[in-house]
Amino acid sequence: MRTKAVIFTGVGEVEIGEVNVPKPDPGEVLVRTTLTGISVGTDGWMIRGLYRGVQDRYPTIYGYQRVGVVEEVGSGVDSLKEGDRVFVGLNRTRLEAGDPIGPVAGNYTGFGCHDASMVVAIPDAVSDIEASMGGVASTPVVGRNLTQPQAGDLVLVLGQGMIGQMAAQIYRDRGARVIAADILPCEETVTKVQESGGEVVGVTTDVTSGQSTEAMAAEALERFGRIDILVNNAALYGGLTVGPFDQISEAEWDRMMEVNVKGMWLCCKAVVPTMKDQGKGKIINISSSTIWAGDPFVLHYVASKGAVFSLTRALARELAGTGINVNAVTPGHTMTEASKTILDPETFERFRRQSVKRQIIKRNEEPADVAGTVIFLASDASDFMTGQTLNVDGGRVHY
Repeated sequence: MRTKAVIFTGVGEVEIGEVNVPKPDPGEVLVRTTLTGISVGTDGWMIRGLYRGVQDRYPTIYGYQRVGVVEEVGSGVDSLKEGDRVFVGLNRTRLEAGDPIGPVAGNYTGFGCHDASMVVAIPDAVSDIEASMGGVASTPVVGRNLTQPQAGDLVLVLGQGMIGQMAAQIYRDRGARVIAADILPCEETVTKVQESGGEVVGVTTDVTSGQSTEAMAAEALERFGRIDILVNNAALYGGLTVGPFDQISEAEWDRMMEVNVKGMWLCCKAVVPTMKDQGKGKIINISSSTIWAGDPFVLHYVASKGAVFSLTRALARELAGTGINVNAVTPGHTMTEASKTILDPETFERFRRQSVKRQIIKRNEEPADVAGTVIFLASDASDFMTGQTLNVDGGRVHY
């Protein structure tokens, strides 16, 4: 059988022509391409002869991705069948004149035989475009929606206030398994997640105790065998003293630092060894936009959240090369129950109106606004980010 295809004829030269559709050898599958990444990035430059230093030599393709449909299966392949929608990770060290390089617009299509180990079926819920963004030739990752955690990921969510609960539910909705941890009982979070059919475990954890945080990590490993994501959301906020810095008690200052700073350090310390062994992990630390605004009269809280910002930057550098990303989020004035406990109702309402007035986005900040950013930082879409802090406050503060 013959098919039309784009054919490489020389550096900077391609034409549309006909080629024979190949037959798969044992261990290979024949794939009809429906989408390809060959025409973008430096691979495309090389084909067109635009990459300095290679104009007079053959182009080298370092790796590209294709999405297609299996047309024929070679002997010895039982992981795929005809009609499967698939992702192909393809490596070529050299492009020879006469080689077809992929499909073009219209009815033209491209066929290729590929080693079955580089071809994986795409789940029905994932589009061709999403799949085409999902990996590279040497490590094809198929059917991963880059903008969310993956089904089966184990997420540790510390702190079961409204933001923690919202994050736990969103993670579960995306197929992740969840451990909800807090010094207080986690029944409410567990119930909400279980109602959606989720796999969740509540663990009582005192983040100020190394023994307790180590036990939390050990239980996660015993139950699920891995730890992919840590959301460091446990903090003292509700009921804190609001007033001049010299009226904060020494005991409250120490407790604030013990929970908000030491606790975050201990939780990181508990999960990092497992993430190192896995070669990948995501740590998301929850700070506060008060560190950018310099909000007065809660100095102990602002100081503790400033330490989270610094911890995030330093830990990210210390974990360089481990595959662990460490980032932070600074939420603004979020409508949580804890926020309502630190001020009387009249003062709270006045502060709420002032916050919205200062924001670019003129509405209240809700827990889902923060959880959405946390989900992004846990996803593959943020794989090239580490040591960063994302401010989520509706534009109240620029930094």
